[in-house]
Amino acid sequence: MSKIQIQELQSLTTDSNLKLIPNGTGVVKVSGDTDGTLQLDDVKVKGPSASAAQDYTLILSEDNVTADKYLKVDSITGSGSTAEGKLTYATLATPPASPLDGANFTSGTVPTARFTVGGSSGGGFQLVQYTNLTSSVSNIQWTGLEENTCYRLIGKNIYISNGNLRFEFLDAGNNVITGKGREWGWYGYAKSQFHNTYSSYFRPYNGTNQYFIDFTADICTGVYNQANNYQQKAYMHMWFNTENTGRGQYYFTFMDIYNQTRINGIKMQKAYDVLLSGTQTMLYKYQEA
Repeated sequence: MSKIQIQELQSLTTDSNLKLIPNGTGVVKVSGDTDGTLQLDDVKVKGPSASAAQDYTLILSEDNVTADKYLKVDSITGSGSTAEGKLTYATLATPPASPLDGANFTSGTVPTARFTVGGSSGGGFQLVQYTNLTSSVSNIQWTGLEENTCYRLIGKNIYISNGNLRFEFLDAGNNVITGKGREWGWYGYAKSQFHNTYSSYFRPYNGTNQYFIDFTADICTGVYNQANNYQQKAYMHMWFNTENTGRGQYYFTFMDIYNQTRINGIKMQKAYDVLLSGTQTMLYKYQEA
């Protein structure tokens, strides 16, 4: 076999091609001391090292070049180090949505809309609505409450200037339910009692005007049953603290002759005034399943 030692080959005429034509089934082979490297200007394509003892063949795709595709081995002829692989353009498949192994998560945040933890799995509360007032408003409302469902309502830093906090209960049309309620409870260190019937609203009364109040309330929306052979009555049970007379506890429900009434929504307001900036409320739903 003859050998030519040369540093550069240049085509004879301007803009003409330079062809390397092997004989028959021969190939144009690029060799090196440890591996073969083909350099296109400053970009290199390098084969595996000689010690890998690889002799496979890659055949480029017969398809048109397509954006957003990748080259994959579509088929193989032979096996091992002498195999011949045919390439094709392919689309990266979307990973299956289920099952998803949480052990593979190392960072990031999963949107709450993409997971559910039921009560039987430890998810006791679901946040329904969080409100943090940055200016004065006349009231805060929670509508669309589910039937026969329990909720917990928490109030923090309730600034009400001068007066009493008031809760009104709404029907399916978000109208105030009037003249059907009953409330009773106690307030202050002396546990003074308070009772009211045929009420259109519920208020955590403490014997005087309030300026600041925190509270926690459990609410059951009740079940409407026209046959009246069974019934989960609607109610609201509240514990509260104020800045002057201390703690109190109240219970509200509908009077027996109105025990079919159900709570579809709640409106919280300050009697004859506004709720002030800094007021925070959180409505949670009990996860029963």
